[in-house]
Amino acid sequence: SASVLALAPGALGAGALVSSVPITVQSLRAGFDWNGSALHPLLELDGVDFTLGPTTTHYDKVDLTNADSVASDVSSLIGSTIAGYLGNAGPGRNLAALAGIVTPQNDPTSPHKLDLTQLVSNPAGAMAAVHRAVLLDASHNWSHMLEEIGSLVGLAGAVTGTGTRTDPWALDLAPPSGFRVELAAWNDQTSGVATDPQQLRLGLRASFAQAPVTFYWLAELLAFDLPQSGAGKVLLMAGQHAHLGIQPIPTIPEVAGFMLGIGSLAADMTWTPGSSLAWSAGLQNLTLSYGGSNLAIPAIGFPFQAPFDVSNPAAIAAGLGLSIPNLELLLRLVLARAAASWGGVPAHTLAGLLGIHGGLDGLPADWPALADPGGPGTLLADPFSALRNWVAALATAVSADGSPFLPRLLPWLRGLLSDALPDTPGGALPDFSLPISGSGTYEDPWALPLTTTATASADALLWLEPAGPPPGWATPFIAAATGATDFATLLKVAQSVAAFLPDLGHGLANSDAGALASALGSLSSFFASGDGVVPLASQVPTSPGWTAGTPLSSAHSAQPSDPAAIQQILAQVDSLAGGVAGARTVLLLGPAFSDHTIWDALLADPGLHGTKAPNTTFNLRVPGLNPEVVDLSGVTAPASYYTADLNDDGSGNLVSLSAQIGRLVARVQQLNGATPVTLVAHSTAGLTARAFSAANPTLVQGLITLGAPHLGSDLPILTASRIGDAQRVIQLLR
Repeated sequence: SASVLALAPGALGAGALVSSVPITVQSLRAGFDWNGSALHPLLELDGVDFTLGPTTTHYDKVDLTNADSVASDVSSLIGSTIAGYLGNAGPGRNLAALAGIVTPQNDPTSPHKLDLTQLVSNPAGAMAAVHRAVLLDASHNWSHMLEEIGSLVGLAGAVTGTGTRTDPWALDLAPPSGFRVELAAWNDQTSGVATDPQQLRLGLRASFAQAPVTFYWLAELLAFDLPQSGAGKVLLMAGQHAHLGIQPIPTIPEVAGFMLGIGSLAADMTWTPGSSLAWSAGLQNLTLSYGGSNLAIPAIGFPFQAPFDVSNPAAIAAGLGLSIPNLELLLRLVLARAAASWGGVPAHTLAGLLGIHGGLDGLPADWPALADPGGPGTLLADPFSALRNWVAALATAVSADGSPFLPRLLPWLRGLLSDALPDTPGGALPDFSLPISGSGTYEDPWALPLTTTATASADALLWLEPAGPPPGWATPFIAAATGATDFATLLKVAQSVAAFLPDLGHGLANSDAGALASALGSLSSFFASGDGVVPLASQVPTSPGWTAGTPLSSAHSAQPSDPAAIQQILAQVDSLAGGVAGARTVLLLGPAFSDHTIWDALLADPGLHGTKAPNTTFNLRVPGLNPEVVDLSGVTAPASYYTADLNDDGSGNLVSLSAQIGRLVARVQQLNGATPVTLVAHSTAGLTARAFSAANPTLVQGLITLGAPHLGSDLPILTASRIGDAQRVIQLLR
């Protein structure tokens, strides 16, 4: 269905007089509704007051589609009232001209205006009569009505054309270029008899012209059949028309010994809903030379007339001295070479996309070819089915490597539509690295720019019904992601596969892939140079007396349980104790984000020497108590190894933490004798242990730090917002 409605609110007020009858109206509603089979006009006045002498009669609503609603002697007054509502400028003036109430802006002398008496009884018929009369008048033609439509929707260009299907009145929707999109109107009546119904058509035309080639696709949006009398007919989304013309045709280069000369070519296609496709084509003045045989043909029309019967392709091939497969292959080769010679790169590109040839770079070797839909020879007899099958294969099938065909077409199609193709075949290709906007669903269609200016843009939209691309399309993208060797490639693949994974699509929305790749590169370098938290260079102090162990491959939080770390720590403890059997007292410390259990693997290692005892953990993390007053007497066993949970609030308070270590050292010396203590500390606890050792060298036998940030760490995973964004994308990809 379709409807058009104009509402003019607010009282017009008394003023215009017809037969001394003043009228006031509160509001006007005008338009029509089409339900698929019939047109129902709507023309109503609300709050109407007629004053006749001393008496004023009030009407809540006056239905002007009912002849009995008002007296005919006030018809012109009603017309004046409507014109007053619509105004003398802007959209109201445009609507008044289209309704026939006033003359078009650019045709002020037009004699064709609305019969206001008929308007009251038959508004649809009255308006139809105006447009029928305009269509029949060559001096005051319908192009001025199209100008009113253009002004109504903000198109300021000039109307061109003569109003026929092949040369419609046309108004550019975007600045004209080699590829044009226009609002079009024409009279499709071809009999030339004035009493026959006039056939007004409104639609869109996409055209391309580069001498000697002309091509257009004409789509009817609205079709009005306007008879001399009786009810008319309105159709929505009516006929589709295409035309290809080439004249004159330059000399065609020789192809594999085949010489072809053609004077001109014209092809037309027409289709209307409910009927089969009708097409026709013609070649004039053909000369053919192949394999020593020569043939001159004044004209060939398609579909063929006898003896070229499309139901008998063998006869056609025999007439040309070819086999059926060679005839079809020859036709494709000729069309491909002719397209490049006559239509330049745009025609060559279009022929490649249609499967006529496989010479476009970036397309797979098994790109779908325009082939027989039902066996040899049926390409000539049923080209529409062949085209339909080709579109189906292109839209749903995948190449031998698993990649879908359709996305490979979009960069070429974008270049074709936006006039961004190379100057010659084989020249600079469209930029395939530029992402295509959209994911191919109805809600998020692929958008291919037609034209962009400082104030406006136009896009061609494509999508797949009912739910977008099939999930199987994602398989090659996932394989490509698995084999990606750099982050830029990985994110490019992620953008390609986002259409199949909604969460990933949301995660990548409004993100700069280049910036994310750079952030991931920085993050990768940070991880490669450390344990994921602390750079390796920061873990070894620069002051004298330190020995660096062998670097670990484990993450920062897993270092205390890393067998390589345990082996090195125990060997150093033995060395500080003077050997395997040497006396030792070892205090194991950890950071605020861990507890004493991080040392369980070390304490259970068979390479550990010295004595162990139960209940050798000091807990200074007692809620509500200052660590300086926590009772340490609960640990009573003499042993070689003790663990502790320092009361560390993460603020780096070395005074408090050093004091806590001092209390622990004093307690273990009470239990084991006043021998120096070996400190083993992980992460930030290493900084506290180092500060204590520097202040109390006589109490410390040795210090072993593991993953300690002696020279600091900027932690970009926590401080750089772009790296945070990149981490979330990586999480979604996983």
